[in-house]
Amino acid sequence: MTIYSWLLILIAFGCGGLAVYSLRYRYQAVSIWFAAVLMGYAIQALGYALELASGHVEWARFWLDFIFIGGAFIPSCVLLMALSYQNPNPPPAWLRNSVLAISSLILLVQWTTQIHQLGINYLSVRMVNSLTIGDLQFGLVYQLYIVYTHLCALLATLILLTRMWQAPRFFQAQNLSLLIGMILSWISYSLFVLGWAPNGLDLTVFSGGIIGLFFAYGIFGHQFLLLAPVARHRLFDALPDAVLVLDEQDQLIDFNPQAILLFSELNPKRLGLPPPDVISDWMEQQTKAQAPIALRIGESTYQVIVTPLQIHANTPAQGLILVLRDVSEQQAMITQLQHHAERDSLTGCLNYAAWQQRLSAAIDQNESFSVVIWDLVRFRDVSDGRGELIGNHLLQNFARHLEHFKPPHSELARLYGDRFVWLVKEADPTQLVENCQTIKAKMEYSLVNDITFAQVEYQPPESHRYVMMRLFDRLREEKTNKQTQSKTSRV
Repeated sequence: MTIYSWLLILIAFGCGGLAVYSLRYRYQAVSIWFAAVLMGYAIQALGYALELASGHVEWARFWLDFIFIGGAFIPSCVLLMALSYQNPNPPPAWLRNSVLAISSLILLVQWTTQIHQLGINYLSVRMVNSLTIGDLQFGLVYQLYIVYTHLCALLATLILLTRMWQAPRFFQAQNLSLLIGMILSWISYSLFVLGWAPNGLDLTVFSGGIIGLFFAYGIFGHQFLLLAPVARHRLFDALPDAVLVLDEQDQLIDFNPQAILLFSELNPKRLGLPPPDVISDWMEQQTKAQAPIALRIGESTYQVIVTPLQIHANTPAQGLILVLRDVSEQQAMITQLQHHAERDSLTGCLNYAAWQQRLSAAIDQNESFSVVIWDLVRFRDVSDGRGELIGNHLLQNFARHLEHFKPPHSELARLYGDRFVWLVKEADPTQLVENCQTIKAKMEYSLVNDITFAQVEYQPPESHRYVMMRLFDRLREEKTNKQTQSKTSRV
């Protein structure tokens, strides 16, 4: 064997080893076709090494047929690799099956070429510098194979050019590497077919190692074969939170198992497409909002942590990492604490502090509203004379009635003691007073206690203190009028 054969054997083992290694990451379609291309180069290199050392036409023909085990499938696998590169979806089944069937047919024709002479065949051999160089005959099917090889190379080059044009800047080096490997392979084979290669050698096989390195950098440099599986196993897949990774076009490029549990529609076919609608809607709302917005999915509440995806600190973000953290328990606790902070412990109504916040908010929003205050007449006499428990029971019943009878778009609060208020929105003041008269009569009958109420309408630009001052003045007027009417009726 010459140094050329040993070099080819070294290339064969290098390509074969890299092919086997890449199959560790076969969850990506591109890694499967990448491994197939490298294995094809490995078979070609090994067969060509032994062909050059054969020294006899019959052995040369045998190793030529052996070479085609890999060579017949390289064009198809290169095309499928280009289609799978940076594409979450594998090539369509009909296309995959079609090109592999063509390669299988070419291999079958080559293995039977001694019968029909349609493939490539040795007519004779000669020794050049201890190398077996043959006079080759290109049959009809092999000529069609040449056309098919160039067609696959052209399509793969156009696909990679498109990928390179669309890819973010930090992926363009990897795209360029694949493109260089593709063009180098194309040129090497063209020189062989045209008979321009030195001493008739097939330079495609010799350049296979270099082409494999370009392809390897184009794929391994993309970091989804080498780094992503490690990160996925060590951290990404083990995270208790759902994680979605988006590119700069807001397309989904990765997600973890927790995200699949949260969004049943997620599957590998969704890669390269927009995220689930609930995420898209949240992102649109968050863009307009000035503060972080929680995400509601079903009965659960999620805090969305957004991290820009940057290769270097000073470069623009090339994507986003969305971490969805379930904060339902914390939110429920906060809601419960807020409820206790805003509610009166005896009646369950809004307390005075919460009432002030609601009233100030309504004023700040310049809304039209009315305030109705309710007062139990002689409540102190009941509480002092019959005991605090009876008094508390009366207040609770009073609050329940007010909650039951309150108008739509209104809130009930306990100011202090036996005084309660309604904040009523979207109500006609005159009609509201008439309704309150009816409600007052019903509650007096049910509670067996006299009740007084007063109503004022908000008049911009009053402050909440002025509104309350007018309300208490109006209540005193009502109580004074009621006392006057009571005295008159006794006389």
